[in-house]
Amino acid sequence: KGPNILLSTTSLRSDFPITYYTPSRPIYTAPPLFEDTIPAAVFVARNCRSLNHREDLVKSLSKYVRVDSVSSCLHNADNPIPDKVKLVRQYRVYLAFENQNERDHVTEKVYDGLEAGVPTIYLGAPNIIEDSLVPNGSIIHANKYKSPRILALYVRRLLTSKTTWMAAQQWRYSRDPAFDARFAFASDHIDCRICRGLRSYCAT
Repeated sequence: KGPNILLSTTSLRSDFPITYYTPSRPIYTAPPLFEDTIPAAVFVARNCRSLNHREDLVKSLSKYVRVDSVSSCLHNADNPIPDKVKLVRQYRVYLAFENQNERDHVTEKVYDGLEAGVPTIYLGAPNIIEDSLVPNGSIIHANKYKSPRILALYVRRLLTSKTTWMAAQQWRYSRDPAFDARFAFASDHIDCRICRGLRSYCAT
């Protein structure tokens, strides 16, 4: 970055960070009833040539637990619901897998799962927990598991044990101040933030 260049990217270190989450998005939603959900994990993605090979992890998990891939990548199940959040809410577990594991690159995928009200397994940004990019305790970070089999064993418990499933939902009942503080700046639209920033920059 040169002296006369301002950056607006998904990096929180850029001058005007672009975020997929804003404080107006509801994510502390009440979960569905355990008994009303499909006892399977759901995976939704079109790109099957990801940089982090997420499709390989899905295939590995599928050896141990039921995974419904309802989009074009690894398609094995149909679901006619066009609203993604409502679709995910039908399932007991959601696989929110980014197509790359880059710092700060946290897309709508994970927030769809949180809003849907179901336990969310996340693959992607390595700093998502440490930098409070999601509420504390709200995700199961796939990157932290030593093998797909160990992760699958936990997913199986989520699918079969109501106690385990409900324990994964406890974060919903109290707001995380660190997460709220992290994204307080995003209450303003990115265009407004850029406009104010450029005005200030040009005035100096």
